[in-house]
Amino acid sequence: MHYELIGSYFVLFSCISYKYIKTFWVIFISLGILLCIPKEGGLYSCFIFGCWFSYLRSLGFFERAQDRWGKFAPVALLVIAAAEGYCNWRGILWDRKELFAVPFVFAMWCSKPMCDFLKNSASRMLGVLSFPVYLIQYPVIITYLTWAVLTATHFTPLTPIVVTALGFSSILMSYLAAALFVPVEVFTKWVGDQTVGLLVVEPKK
Repeated sequence: MHYELIGSYFVLFSCISYKYIKTFWVIFISLGILLCIPKEGGLYSCFIFGCWFSYLRSLGFFERAQDRWGKFAPVALLVIAAAEGYCNWRGILWDRKELFAVPFVFAMWCSKPMCDFLKNSASRMLGVLSFPVYLIQYPVIITYLTWAVLTATHFTPLTPIVVTALGFSSILMSYLAAALFVPVEVFTKWVGDQTVGLLVVEPKK
């Protein structure tokens, strides 16, 4: 979870620094590329490229890219997925997921069918639950899943089918707990918005 924590600081830094550094994106993308060199920094680069993709999206870049390169996007997605599958099969680059994730997300944004698919209600619901799941999953693992494993061992051996069932049940429990946590996130956002509203002073006209 330390990757998400430090990566969040990268996002915060980008939001604060964007207005004050003229060559911000040159510096930021250069940092993202440099972080891809050491294995330990690769996952952090995903946050940087995520900010960049968000910025490009705000400029309408991907809408134009869908018109120009949209027909090539599915091929690029298949090639990237096949390359990652091959590397996993051969046991190489298994700890360099960012080398596949960054171009895959870029190609996905260049594909209008993929973007339309991600706008469906199920995808949006998973997006709403994504952050609560991030907070809830570890407590679920150390409480519910531990209890479930110990309980299951009293009745049956831990066969692959039992282990798979326990894994899926912990995923389901994580999403159920995340759904219950959503009102807390909504309330926290409201408090944050109110606090920002009190601190930000509107310029005099």
